[in-house]
Amino acid sequence: AIPFGITAALIRILTVVVIAGALYLMYRQPKNIALMLKLILAVIIVITAFSQYRSPQYIVWFTPFAALLVAEDIWGILVFIGVQVLAYIEYPLGYGVLYVNDKYVSGWGLVFFTVFFLTIGLLMWRALKMEGPYVKSDDGVIPGVKAPKKSRGRR
Repeated sequence: AIPFGITAALIRILTVVVIAGALYLMYRQPKNIALMLKLILAVIIVITAFSQYRSPQYIVWFTPFAALLVAEDIWGILVFIGVQVLAYIEYPLGYGVLYVNDKYVSGWGLVFFTVFFLTIGLLMWRALKMEGPYVKSDDGVIPGVKAPKKSRGRR
């Protein structure tokens, strides 16, 4: 088994690498709004997932970014709603059931949180693979989204 200290250090290093990478990419492409929203979402999810403490309200931190990024995708919207429902089940419905001694997770809690975190991962995947949110710049161009090719149809 890997000692807890090594695991904690690796998680902190991974978190710093994700934040530094996101800042670098935002610096390199400052006008790409879609990329910026995706990177903010990724950073917030990494920080909340790898935090030493877990709190049900952390989902509120990334909800607006995820909502913007999956607005064009029906499957993304369904996953988004699933995450919201699971968050509601965690608190207030399951708060006394899923935790033991306010520190450890019960057997059902382990199953629940496995499904919950997999669903958050699926939401992150759906959001990050999208072409871009409904955000337009002043010139009407959606940053980060390639313009559709003009077809040369018959006249």
